[in-house]
Amino acid sequence: MVGARTPSLCRGGVVGLARAFACFGGNNAPDHSRIIRVAPFHGAAEIDARVVGYEALARFLEQPPRTPDVWFREAAEIGRQDRLEVAVVRKALRRFALLPGSAYVSLNASPQTILAGALTETLEHYPGNRLVLEITEHVSVDDYASIVKAVEPLRRRGLRIAVDDAGAGYASFRHILKLRPDLIKLDTSLIRQMTDAELAVLRELGIELAQGYLLGWPAPTEAHLPGQ
Repeated sequence: MVGARTPSLCRGGVVGLARAFACFGGNNAPDHSRIIRVAPFHGAAEIDARVVGYEALARFLEQPPRTPDVWFREAAEIGRQDRLEVAVVRKALRRFALLPGSAYVSLNASPQTILAGALTETLEHYPGNRLVLEITEHVSVDDYASIVKAVEPLRRRGLRIAVDDAGAGYASFRHILKLRPDLIKLDTSLIRQMTDAELAVLRELGIELAQGYLLGWPAPTEAHLPGQ
């Protein structure tokens, strides 16, 4: 915590968190289609930019509007990070059956949430070959061995690991080497305002998958359904 700032979620305590869970909680939670949005992962090597997967993104409806990273950071400050992240994942997976059967779904989780165990139990009920787990990294990781051990059963079932935000913050070469990811996603600061010409260079370099505003903006799940 910096200075005397009191996070708004901390001011609300459990009440503030309960409002967030109203968006992402159990089966009785309202199913706002605009909460879970998907950003297309395009086959950059394909001229027709075939969509091969989707990333589930969280959007909170609480007023005043605040970005998701604020909610997750403040949830961590009051010891609720893993609960909120797992709730978001479960809500995203409720849309899983709506997506094309050939596409994968990419979900975000912090190392702390992975080690808590509930996320692994949730993902066990879905086909591993259609799941990508993006390990976010906003604080230093001390125990890589435990993270690797925690996700190993899921990897044996086909789940792929992605390192998110590579090139920024704590997503260092050590992070990549220790986790042995199947996918490495560059931080947005390295690719912001990319042009079509630069994308063509990436194709020539052998980059097979790409995601970003140049190729498609986040949108409600229904916008990416076949025939839409």
